[in-house]
Amino acid sequence: DANLGEFRLREARLRGELLDLLGPTDDPNMLGRIGPYEITGLLGQGGMGVVFKGFDRSLNRFVAIKMLLPNLAASGAARKRFAREAQAVAAVVDDHVMAIHCVDEWQGVPYLVMTYSRGVSLQKRLSDKGPLEIREILRIGMQAAKGLAAAHAQGIVHRDIKPANIFLDQNVERVQLMDFGLARAGDDASITRTGVLAGTPQYMSPEQVRAETVDHRSDLFSLGSVLYAMCTGHAPFRAETSYGVLRLITDKEPTAIREINPDVPEWLCAIIGKLMAKQLNNRFQSAKDVSELLEECLAHVQQPTSASLPNSLLFLTNSHRWSFNPINKGLLTLTCALTITLLGMFLWRATTSLEISEQSTSKEQSTMVLEAPKSGPNGRTLAGTESVAEGKVLMISVESFLPASGKGHPFVVKDSAINLPLLKPITISGQSAAEIESSISTAYNRLFGVTPKVRIHEPR
Repeated sequence: DANLGEFRLREARLRGELLDLLGPTDDPNMLGRIGPYEITGLLGQGGMGVVFKGFDRSLNRFVAIKMLLPNLAASGAARKRFAREAQAVAAVVDDHVMAIHCVDEWQGVPYLVMTYSRGVSLQKRLSDKGPLEIREILRIGMQAAKGLAAAHAQGIVHRDIKPANIFLDQNVERVQLMDFGLARAGDDASITRTGVLAGTPQYMSPEQVRAETVDHRSDLFSLGSVLYAMCTGHAPFRAETSYGVLRLITDKEPTAIREINPDVPEWLCAIIGKLMAKQLNNRFQSAKDVSELLEECLAHVQQPTSASLPNSLLFLTNSHRWSFNPINKGLLTLTCALTITLLGMFLWRATTSLEISEQSTSKEQSTMVLEAPKSGPNGRTLAGTESVAEGKVLMISVESFLPASGKGHPFVVKDSAINLPLLKPITISGQSAAEIESSISTAYNRLFGVTPKVRIHEPR
């Protein structure tokens, strides 16, 4: 094939140019030298740079040396991007971010020295094996989210999260983020210029596609796209042209994951759906929350009998079943309106009367039953240090959150747990009122991305 032959010729020519950059060496087993590092081989190359395997004789260890391509070394913009990567990574110290040991120049071309590890990129793993197992998806996603959380804590937005920039260490089950060449500080006024796209099209967020200012939540959309790729074996948005991909990202939902891979559980699809929400405020609000959620899910997959799925997945999973179907979206809106109205009516009636029936005596039937009107919700607010006794009738208010919530949700403690709308039972054994309020607030935050003020009351 003529095209293949031309490609190989260009590749051989570039390889020759790269090797010409190397200085002489006294070791016949080495290809050459970059500064004090002996070069043993060429690990790979991309659109901006090339990566050599080097040997640091002073520390007796192998290193990876990333060098800017010679034809870009004269470009001020390319050199700035290269320097920006070093500055960004230097600001983030975390096991899940590939560290840079030093920055220098060789024959006028800048290079970075990084830790050398045996392994492959996630892109290579997907190309070789296709969709991954659920446990592997959760492990990789959790660690990638931890790396992002560390970067975001320093005000750094990666802006190019994709499988090719996620390294899988061969020796240990460790995932590391790499290639921070597009990273910028979140408060950098020049983070995006109008009409300039930064990132890889298939994994861009909608706001990147529109060349708008981005924050850390843009990385979360891209992380969701990576999780989608691990579930299906390919990127969520595919088209014949880059423009076609960009239009899909802003205007369309990806094909439902379970249509491609039915083995993916609904709750994982729900997590990915929330990460890939088109609107910023509809996504998870921090990488830390995502890493913790995926860690809990991983614990459940590894030990399903002793570790349950997080409470927050109950509503998230139910709502996701409708999310990718345009027809269902209208029905969901109508259904939610009706449900909220009925919930409000129920809570209004419940908060004017509450009594626990004696019918529920066994563990299997330990549910709350509402009886005739006897008390209102406006009783004494529990002090934060007070305990909540088994069988005690209480009210909980979730202020400025759900309709009628100001009137309070009635609940009773049964089997050291409480049941609230939209949440799975929350275990409260040995917890104070303040700790219970915090647990409930956190659970609702994971569902909706907002943190309501929760208070527990004792009815009159």
